Amino acid sequence: VGAVVLAAWAAVAAAQDVKPTVAPAPLELRRKPEAISKKDAEALSVEFDRLVRAAGARIPTPSEMTAALTALKRQDFASSDEALAQLAQKAQTLYAIHVQLDYPVTGTVVGVGKVVRADGKRMGEEVRLERSREMRTYLQATTETVIAVLEKLDLQRLPSSLPVVV
Repeated sequence: VGAVVLAAWAAVAAAQDVKPTVAPAPLELRRKPEAISKKDAEALSVEFDRLVRAAGARIPTPSEMTAALTALKRQDFASSDEALAQLAQKAQTLYAIHVQLDYPVTGTVVGVGKVVRADGKRMGEEVRLERSREMRTYLQATTETVIAVLEKLDLQRLPSSLPVVV
């Protein structure tokens, strides 16, 4: 009977949707237009965490992320895969993600994103998208660009554990 229960438990555990653990680096806004207030930028940061979860990842709590960022003592995520790997380690996740948004004078929103595993391996190519703002507000265009970058990074495809080397 014990073997049957154990086998059933293993089958249920295997069938569960295990999401990869991802530490989101703070959303970076470069050349932020005046139309995005400080309050809007803070709301975007909270929304970014929600969007990362919606894209198929488990993320640390806000207090765990604050502790990890404080312990890390660096913020050069755009230029350093090592910084992202260290963030993942400090946050005790398998991956870290960085998304940067830029607002050139052309009226577009440019989103750049990448995912790095805790051992320093970049998971796929860096994603770069440029979206026209058209008739949307900067806030709407920013949110849509973040969603598009996350879709391209395809977080749900990431393995939820390191590969086993035999």
